[in-house]
Amino acid sequence: MQRIIYTVLIVLFAAPTFLQAQQEMGAPNKIWSFPVVYAYDEEVTWYFDLSTTTFSPEEEIYLWAWSPSEPDAGNWENSSDFAHLKNEGNMIWSITLTPTQYFSKTIEEIAGSAGFWMRLKDRTGGRQSDVLSVDYTPFSSFYTANELIRSYPDAPSLNEGVSILFNSNLVAGFENAPSVHFHSGLNNWSVPQEYQAWIPEVSEKTKLKNLGDGFYKMDFVPSEYYDNIPDGFIMENITFLIVATDWAANSGDQVINAAEFIPPPPTTFKFFSLQISKKDFL
Repeated sequence: MQRIIYTVLIVLFAAPTFLQAQQEMGAPNKIWSFPVVYAYDEEVTWYFDLSTTTFSPEEEIYLWAWSPSEPDAGNWENSSDFAHLKNEGNMIWSITLTPTQYFSKTIEEIAGSAGFWMRLKDRTGGRQSDVLSVDYTPFSSFYTANELIRSYPDAPSLNEGVSILFNSNLVAGFENAPSVHFHSGLNNWSVPQEYQAWIPEVSEKTKLKNLGDGFYKMDFVPSEYYDNIPDGFIMENITFLIVATDWAANSGDQVINAAEFIPPPPTTFKFFSLQISKKDFL
């Protein structure tokens, strides 16, 4: 009986110490992915803006997930290297993975799960974020929608990712095309990125990903994809044609209007007193 009482007392005294050691660091300000839309067996990078947490800018941060599986099970106090996030600077961390490989699950198993649920933590588990989830946007409806083009998001921004889907089955001449390319520009071609088949690096840069069965996808961040964007540029639209190798066929002119530009708040300057009086304390 004494041994049981002693054990209970140890647990009671140890519990506050454990709880104190486990620091809650708060919730991320924002979570996003690139590509914007992706298949479960496609490589993706998840980004976490931790500026609203109390993690330090130089923190070594790890992913601890339990849905759709628990890849680092048993290692809470010593996270594995594969779960380590990359510090992108400015309080943003990222991890690049292929969901089916990382979670050791099939596409069907991930689709039937509760989704991507996790915490972010330090290696030893003493500091952890709130419970969080990474949203997933399915795009399978495009395959039966009879749409030529679909954009995610439907109104993209200059500094954020965009995924553009293309159904070549709706345009003659794309059958058995060796490759399909993005011939485009910003604001009615004022900042162009042409498809130039004779320049290998440009041909590769403008190449769409083949999803199979005549469907293609283009993933990019406009501010990174287009060269020579002038300072202060405000994106109004993306104008483009999707073309088969050597211009054997094209989609016709397409336009995706950009999201409304919201300028950052003006810089404010504050002056501080050089002297402190009793009134300041009152």
